[in-house]
Amino acid sequence: MSVDGTVTGETVTQEAKQGSTVVLSIDSKLQQVAETALKNNINKIRSGGFSDRYDAKGGTVVVIDVHSGEIIAMASNPDYNPNSWVGGISTTEYNKIKENNALFNKAIQGAYAPGSIFKMVTALAGLETGAISTSEKINDTGRYTKYRDYQPVCWYYTSYHRGHGWQNVSDAIKNSCNYFFYEVGNRVGIETIDKYATYFGLGKKTGIELPSETSGTLASPEAAKALNETWSAGQTLSTAIGQSYNNFSPIQIAKYVAMVANGGSKIEPTIIKRILNADGTESSRKEIEQYVTTKLNLENNGTEDLKFSDANIKAVLEGMRSVTEDRNSKFSI
Repeated sequence: MSVDGTVTGETVTQEAKQGSTVVLSIDSKLQQVAETALKNNINKIRSGGFSDRYDAKGGTVVVIDVHSGEIIAMASNPDYNPNSWVGGISTTEYNKIKENNALFNKAIQGAYAPGSIFKMVTALAGLETGAISTSEKINDTGRYTKYRDYQPVCWYYTSYHRGHGWQNVSDAIKNSCNYFFYEVGNRVGIETIDKYATYFGLGKKTGIELPSETSGTLASPEAAKALNETWSAGQTLSTAIGQSYNNFSPIQIAKYVAMVANGGSKIEPTIIKRILNADGTESSRKEIEQYVTTKLNLENNGTEDLKFSDANIKAVLEGMRSVTEDRNSKFSI
């Protein structure tokens, strides 16, 4: 109001209202361990500490509860210090962060060829449909010769000029036997492989409560058509060992492996443990999911529920365990 009583402006004030408290599932101590270990291992790869030297540009870690789907730790490298934004970040520092691609969260935004970690999908597709059994052995002779125009070889043949020999499904996972999974893929076909891969969440957004998540790509005739390419039997064989058009985010891989570990039960990755409202109530999981689905414009996965034989899961888990315990095993990419 001016000195003569004229109203020159009007301001409406309102008392601040307490918001909700979001409790994350992240374990701060484990998060610190994950970030440190990731950085150290990337440096070790660069220096040749594991084998040959590789110019590793970065990496990611996702730690998930196999029963609840809660993300306990998630790290992406290169990273940045969030405190840089407190009080305003300088143009020089911001440009350096951008140049290092540190704003790109590899765990949810990156999509990468899975390679041999996809083989458990093919294994379970074969076991659950009866195309193979836990005891059946397939003789890896090195070169897969079922097709005249496409005869891929096992990595073992490339390295040692012979095959793995007779392998059951646990052995094939342990030794990452391409030949075995070429045969399983040939028996079940691409539709069945895709059915099981989709059930495990591959090629679909997980719905994690963060923006910019990628869907990745699940190899399929539809994926080939989108690129004006023709699907072939050879593409099915490549898909069976995690190649072809397959590209998945690390969080999708974490979800998939967690579901195998828990016996095949569905889980939905989340970083929200609970939301405590100002009035003392707590938001239900359904309310949280509905809000996130709308906010991030997510689609309903809509996959049918699948039940897995305990014996089949056990055979696959035995192969996975052997990879970590046998110095001679090799999970090839």
